[in-house]
Amino acid sequence: MKKVTVVLLAFLLLSACATTREERFARMTVGVIGCPQEEIKITDIQDDYSYIYYSAECRGKKFECSTWGIYDSAPPQCKEEE
Repeated sequence: MKKVTVVLLAFLLLSACATTREERFARMTVGVIGCPQEEIKITDIQDDYSYIYYSAECRGKKFECSTWGIYDSAPPQCKEEE
C-alpha cells in the first residue's frame, strides 16, 4: 500500500510541474513580440517535420510565428498580421 501511495504522490507532483505546449510557446515568444507571457495567447499549433508553426495574440495584435527544432533551442520568428 505504501508503494502505491508513493507512486501516486510522485506522479501528482511531477504533473503539477508540467507545462503545456501553449505555455512553452508563450515563454519563447515573450522577447520576440514584446508582451509578457501571461498576456500571450497561443493557438493553431501545427507541426511540419522539423518546423512548428503557431499563432500568437497579445494586446489586440496577432502574429504568425514559426520555430525550428526542439522547443527553446532558438527564438521563434514572428510576423505581425496586417
